[in-house]
Amino acid sequence: MKISIIGGGYVGLVSAVCFADMGHFVTCIENDHKKYTLLQSKEVPFFEPELSEKLSHVYDAKRLSISPSFTPDDFNSDVIILAVGTPMSDSGEADMSYLFNAVSEIIAAAKTTDFDSVVLTTKSTVPVGTGRKIKELVQEAQLSDKILVASNPEFLREGSAVYDFFHPDRIIIGTDSTTVFEIFKQLYKGLHKDTRPIAHVSLETAELSKYASNTFLATKISFINELALLCDKVGADIKETAKLMGMDGRIGKYFLNPSPGYGGSCFPKDTHALQYIGKNQDVNLNVVNAAIHANNQQIHYCFTQLKTLLNGSAQGNTVTILGTSFKPNTDDIRESASLKLIDLLLSDGAKIQFTDPKAIDNTMDLYGNKVTPFSSTYDAAENSDAIVLMTE
Repeated sequence: MKISIIGGGYVGLVSAVCFADMGHFVTCIENDHKKYTLLQSKEVPFFEPELSEKLSHVYDAKRLSISPSFTPDDFNSDVIILAVGTPMSDSGEADMSYLFNAVSEIIAAAKTTDFDSVVLTTKSTVPVGTGRKIKELVQEAQLSDKILVASNPEFLREGSAVYDFFHPDRIIIGTDSTTVFEIFKQLYKGLHKDTRPIAHVSLETAELSKYASNTFLATKISFINELALLCDKVGADIKETAKLMGMDGRIGKYFLNPSPGYGGSCFPKDTHALQYIGKNQDVNLNVVNAAIHANNQQIHYCFTQLKTLLNGSAQGNTVTILGTSFKPNTDDIRESASLKLIDLLLSDGAKIQFTDPKAIDNTMDLYGNKVTPFSSTYDAAENSDAIVLMTE
């Protein structure tokens, strides 16, 4: 099949490379000049295990092409996938400007292009109702028989995204059309089976499923972190407690590691977006609100504990941070708990040394000469008053 993917960021590029690796012919559209130039040179703009090798392979096999803009030829695709960013705004609401700018561009081009029909699907994480709004815009443009709208949320974990693409727990397709669903079954043929079901649901259900899953996982993290505080007080071992909880099949062992709090590009954004959706619908999502609050408090607890060990103040002390990415096997520092701790320590007068397997450059881009990087943990630890392990 032929696919066009708008957005060469994390979700878009991983999807483009993996679809091409399945044998499809993919055009990845990236309008950021720096990213476009890197991709044209077969370079990945971020670190993700296995992705660079697969990108080079499918590019050389001519199953992946990189384009700087959407063109009428993209209407010859079977599916156009929207994989642009939906970052969190100051209010907590998802910023949908990039996505709807792309939709407007597609609709404008469709009005002057002769083609049969194409499926237009969101893969970006989008608020409930986004698909309906796209359908309304398509209907207003009198293109309902040409542009068929769907939702196909992604569930890729940074650090294991390529593996996750080829081993999905489920594939979710939100569409009102059985014909569109059959197109997706062909698109994912070979991936879906009894153990990896492909589900046909409404647009709204598909959109909400991503927020529901991420927020529940974030809630598990917040719960175990609060329980860790209680363990500190009563003398229980949080690691043993979490291990015993995980033995219960109803609970599961994942996302029960105590930590400085969740971060990254998904959990903070998606929990706040779901909170905003709830407010808009006059539904008070108390559990979601509590998970966000607990996560915000966790880093302050870490900071307080560290200051206590440093006799009440970080002033004048050298603190080594081991890990600045929000999780292992990535160079992504977005919303990293490590950066929040660094900010608190800098404001308290500490000198910061750090190292990270992949995120040194991104961290230096953010802090410049406010922090000192090291390539090895031993070098970073030298002459330190405290060493803090921040990335698992």
